[in-house]
Amino acid sequence: MAPVYSVAASGLTLVRTDGQPAAEPASSDRRVHPRLTLSELDWLNTVRLKYGPVVSLIDLSSGGAQIETSSRLHPGAVVVVQISGTGGEVAVPSTVVRSQVSRVVPDAMMYRSALSFKRTLEPPERAPDRNSDAFANLIGEHARMTGAIRKLSHACRGDATSLAGDDILTSTLALIQSPAGRRSAESFRRHLTGLFRELTRDIEAAAPADVMLAALAERLRRSVPTRIIRIVDGQMPIGPHGPDTILFDATSDGATIARLVVEFPRDCQLEEWHLQFLRIATQLVALVNEVGALRERASRGADSATESQAAAPPESPPPVPAGIVERVVPSSSVWVPVVARYRDGRVVKGHCRGFTAERGSISIAPAPDAPQAAVTTVLLRHLKAVFFVHDLAGAPPDVEPTPAARGRDIIVTFMDGEVTSGTTLNYAVDGAGFYLSPHDQRGNNLRVFVINEAVRHVQFP
Repeated sequence: MAPVYSVAASGLTLVRTDGQPAAEPASSDRRVHPRLTLSELDWLNTVRLKYGPVVSLIDLSSGGAQIETSSRLHPGAVVVVQISGTGGEVAVPSTVVRSQVSRVVPDAMMYRSALSFKRTLEPPERAPDRNSDAFANLIGEHARMTGAIRKLSHACRGDATSLAGDDILTSTLALIQSPAGRRSAESFRRHLTGLFRELTRDIEAAAPADVMLAALAERLRRSVPTRIIRIVDGQMPIGPHGPDTILFDATSDGATIARLVVEFPRDCQLEEWHLQFLRIATQLVALVNEVGALRERASRGADSATESQAAAPPESPPPVPAGIVERVVPSSSVWVPVVARYRDGRVVKGHCRGFTAERGSISIAPAPDAPQAAVTTVLLRHLKAVFFVHDLAGAPPDVEPTPAARGRDIIVTFMDGEVTSGTTLNYAVDGAGFYLSPHDQRGNNLRVFVINEAVRHVQFP
């Protein structure tokens, strides 16, 4: 298996890692404010439209931005862009300069819009590179990922599709150890180490393939100066594309099995490690697809085994002593309403069942027994907390207060400053999180699963 890539005639310039002066851009393309891609915005967390969803940022400058949305913004309209970063959040009134179809996805269109800020934005300077001593050995992270893949293959009873996974891992290691990989800058090793670490964590957490691919694309946009990165099936036609687009293909036996379509900023200076990084990422896209295939086949096998067995009668829950009412999350066979809150303020509401923190994710359906295509799977590490609630519309007015849940009193302060209190029976600093039963027994929250990574500190009064 070997990656191939093609470069259309464009304004892209490949430079060595020691950096050579770039050609002066054509006078017709000079801009008042330099545009920065996501890889140059270390401080940036999210960009959203006020009272609207998070949008995909293409580039950002002091005077404006390009964004991609699923709904069209009308030229001449005024919108407020909320930009959230490490230093807080700022709201910038903006005028829509233009908006046009950028691509077509299943059952929807995506629109690229250019915004002109009504006041100048002063973004923080880019954070300096961290010392390489702070990062794990790149080859070691590759070995850890290899171990996770083989463990998954063994759990799936040595499915033959794991052979393709071994080929991909071997190709990836060959790219790292190639002359181009050895010549690459420290940034290459740092970003690739982070990519391997995240991918391994997702594999071990049994994250769905589509979630893993979305996280991989986000990591690429934060590592390489790009406008748009698309992951497409190797057999699907990509349609027309601009002159500043590079195609990266992973092939096997002459067939394309995975493809990255990468659009770069005009007159972008590409370092050699950028291309090497994207070649390896293309292999990892193919690897994620293999992981998804392994799990799907294992799931079909488990379903067949389940259908061949007689259904065991459900166990009766132990009786609750008279006068004691405990507010607990129902058993795994029951759908319960939940509210998942992201760290950036986004909210996903719906129903789930069988939640366990060990999976590293939570699957939320818009309604009980909704089709699988409608289910949203969210990685816990992206969340602030998961709230198991009385009602998705809010606490009913006739909620009866219940005795306080047993456990140790705890006060939790989140990274965003919010403080909540309750009792806990399973607090542990080294796990994914812990359950908290709120002190406020009249509220809507029955129980809260607090994500450790979203906690600033805890107190035990």
